[in-house]
Amino acid sequence: MKDILRVQNRILIIYLLISFLGILNIFSVSRSFGSYLFIRHLIYFGIGFFLLIIFSRISIPRWREFYYLFFLAGTFLLLLVLIKEEGIKRWLYIGNFSFQVSDAVKPLFIYFYSMNCSFIKNGNYFKSFKTFTLYLIPFFLILFEPDLGSALFYLFLFGVYVLVLNFTLGVKLFFIFSFLSMIFSFNFISFFVFSVVSFLLVFLIKSFKASDRILLSLAILMPGLTVPFIYNNVLKEYQRKRLKYFLNPADDPKGAGWQVLQGQLAIGSGGVFGKGFLKGSHKSLAFLPQAYSDFAFASFAEEFGFLGSLFLILLYFFLLISLLNLSKEKEGFETFFILGTFSSIFYAFFVNIGGVLGLLPITGIPLTFFSYGGTNFIINSILLGVSLSFTRKSY
Repeated sequence: MKDILRVQNRILIIYLLISFLGILNIFSVSRSFGSYLFIRHLIYFGIGFFLLIIFSRISIPRWREFYYLFFLAGTFLLLLVLIKEEGIKRWLYIGNFSFQVSDAVKPLFIYFYSMNCSFIKNGNYFKSFKTFTLYLIPFFLILFEPDLGSALFYLFLFGVYVLVLNFTLGVKLFFIFSFLSMIFSFNFISFFVFSVVSFLLVFLIKSFKASDRILLSLAILMPGLTVPFIYNNVLKEYQRKRLKYFLNPADDPKGAGWQVLQGQLAIGSGGVFGKGFLKGSHKSLAFLPQAYSDFAFASFAEEFGFLGSLFLILLYFFLLISLLNLSKEKEGFETFFILGTFSSIFYAFFVNIGGVLGLLPITGIPLTFFSYGGTNFIINSILLGVSLSFTRKSY
């Protein structure tokens, strides 16, 4: 009981610390972009914290007979925004109220997937493929908005669940190889080396049957061969530019590479100790784009330096480790829901900071509990609150 209470209190304290640092950063940024940002962010924090406390103190029902309704509700909202809105269809407008649908549907899908995974006792290729199709529906609907960054979350979530589910080694390697093949497909040499090493591994494991080797070979080759087609025919022009210039933004310093270069310059100019609170020059001179959302980490690093950035990263590290430890204490639906919350925070942390540092393409994913963004902050607060509610059984 004491261990569970300690984990619960640690998660809540870290949540408040990250939120407080985010509030400081938004206050600093708002001096250049407008005070309305700070006021709105305080409102988002207040709503998010209130809902976290509420959801952490109620028992979440397990509707085994009706859990699929959560999936249908999430799918309906994603279809509604595609049908109702025009242009970039990420926000659903209802009167004067609006919210980002790809964030809003997360609790619905995570609830459904958690219940679904709790029913899976063992896994073969057929069952894993059947399960995977359920994750492709929100993936493609969000991709059509278009919002590639948010869409990829559902593939990442499935990957996390696959590692935990009682699937065979062949099934787990199938999805791991598919993901790595997609990543390495952007460079021929990397893809060639990956393919050779993977084929050696597949044919050296004696326990694999002929069917295992055929399917794993397809997993190694097919994503790497289809990604170029998707790149040229499915992705939007701005998405192709982001993928093209994220490794070498200097090739287009005034265009697609501008954001990454300015983010790196802001981080580098902070040095070890930073320029000091309210003394960042990149945001005040409007050199740093989206300093309150996509590049909030860069604006924070400029003012608080390497040590401040390291402290923020460590807070996320301890938050994620605490969630993993909490998931190990639970089982079934509760374990998978906590892992869903973990995946949501980790994915945003990895993608956002990776994009700011130039290690990944810029996707527009805000840094959870830190960046400006009402829907994202509130929804992740709800996910964290529900995860904390599972500790109530222990005391």
